[in-house]
Amino acid sequence: MKLQILSSAIPIVAAAYGRKFGIPVQIGGSTASTNGNVIQIPALRDDATSKILAYGYLAHEAGHVRYTDFGLSRHITPLGRHIENIIEDVRIEQAMIQTYPGTRTTLDAVIDALITDGRMSAVNTTDKPVEIMSNGILALARHRYRQQPALANQAKQADRVMRQVFKPRFMHRLQGLMSEIPRLTSTDDSIALAAKIVALIEDESSPDADQSEEDDEGTSQNQEQGSDSNNQSAENSEQGGESQEQSSKSQDQSSKSQDQRGTSHDQSSNHQDQSGNSPDQSGHHPEQGAKSQDPSTQPLSLIHISEP
Repeated sequence: MKLQILSSAIPIVAAAYGRKFGIPVQIGGSTASTNGNVIQIPALRDDATSKILAYGYLAHEAGHVRYTDFGLSRHITPLGRHIENIIEDVRIEQAMIQTYPGTRTTLDAVIDALITDGRMSAVNTTDKPVEIMSNGILALARHRYRQQPALANQAKQADRVMRQVFKPRFMHRLQGLMSEIPRLTSTDDSIALAAKIVALIEDESSPDADQSEEDDEGTSQNQEQGSDSNNQSAENSEQGGESQEQSSKSQDQSSKSQDQRGTSHDQSSNHQDQSGNSPDQSGHHPEQGAKSQDPSTQPLSLIHISEP
């Protein structure tokens, strides 16, 4: 498509995409942006890829015109505003693809071009923590929740580097918050989620963060020790039960011996009566059998487990 024809068609496409007729489209510079009333896209080259890139930039910015509420207050920090942009970009592009499925190709072409030109590179352990954080969230959010395959390697590296730089507990909580992205339905939702992520980052940066993680580790160790103690208590209980069974058996044997002695005594008395001798003359007959003893059981171990 000739550059002049493309330039003439862009305002018409912008009106359809943005659902706002008469919206001006300015072409020039190297970036794309919009304030809701004017769309700016980069200067176009007169080559085969110009049409795809132009429509990709246009679809993205028109998506903001259509779905973004520009009247809401933004975060006061640059990092907060950057995270808001990442989340809102993913949200409005998904909404555009649902309305205009063909925009997926042109939107993805923009990412391909940014990677080829080196304007979107993978994070590295030598980067500043704030750069690892912001660019890592960008790669992960677009790959996982915008399903952009061109960012697969960058997302994988971002996850690896972030896990090296930041603590496991923080990464677990961050990914939990990011999993909310597909359920966002408004700019207000995007801003609220970004605020949660910024609060998490600030919490991670506080002096109490290390102590909190140590406390969590200590609680986990105490729970494991408590589990071991419970297991030992159960073993002692089983041993106590076995002792009780053995004691019960001893009582049964002792009872049987007593019955036998009673029978022997009766027979002796009958013999004495028949012979006419008195018990004093015949003497006392000693007991036959085992000596009776009080049963004793092994006490159970009662271990108190304090609540974490």
